[in-house]
Formats: sequence, structure tokens, C-alpha cells
Amino acid sequence: MSQKYNSFEDYLKEIHAQDYTGTDDDMPEAFESWLGGLDIEEFMSYADQYAEIKYREGQEQMYESMAEQNKTFMEVNKKILDSFK
Repeated sequence: MSQKYNSFEDYLKEIHAQDYTGTDDDMPEAFESWLGGLDIEEFMSYADQYAEIKYREGQEQMYESMAEQNKTFMEVNKKILDSFK
């Protein structure tokens, strides 16, 4: 899943929605029922999956930030070098 989730609950709602076949009106209650029926192993597995997604998102953000900082550094460095010409 490459979608970005704002919370663990949003992630769980997406997991639930993948197999949900009822009506939109019944979905909130069905989600609560599904959530209450998860055993601890299932819940922990979903938590681990969500943690991996958030970790990857953090890595992507870090690399994007580093690339932007490097670009800025290179622009400033070029200006400094150009000032000596």
C-alpha cells in the first residue's frame, strides 16, 4: 500500500474497507465490530505493517529534505564561486 495514512485508525479502516461488502451507512458499525473481533496477533500484525509504512514515509521525507538541502547548498556554493570570477 502506497497511500499515506494520517493515523493508525485510518489504516485499519482501509484494511477493513478492502473486504467490506455492506452499505456505506452500515460501515462505521461494521468497522467497530470488525475491530472488536481482532485478536491480539492480528492487531499487532496490522500495527507492525502500519509502523513499516510510516517508517518508509519518514525515510522518503528525510531523503527529499536532504536533496533539497543539497540543492540549496550547491546553489549557494555556485554563487560564491561565481563571485570570484
